[in-house]
Amino acid sequence: MTPDPTPLTEAVTAFITRGEEDPAAFDRLARAVFAYQYRRNGPYRTFCDGRGAAPENLASWQDIPAAPAVALP
Repeated sequence: MTPDPTPLTEAVTAFITRGEEDPAAFDRLARAVFAYQYRRNGPYRTFCDGRGAAPENLASWQDIPAAPAVALP
């Protein structure tokens, strides 16, 4: 079953709309987005696994590997 991105999209939109400044709230949201991308994007997951980064072992959002969109098919 494919996860529905709508709740995540709504959460990101609401965060931006509110002008949220709570670092803990940003950390939770960034981790949720990462977990979604990690599950859904095989090449990105492989990239992250190579760096030892998985949703369950991040200390903070700053541990999320960044990759340009053009780098991953």
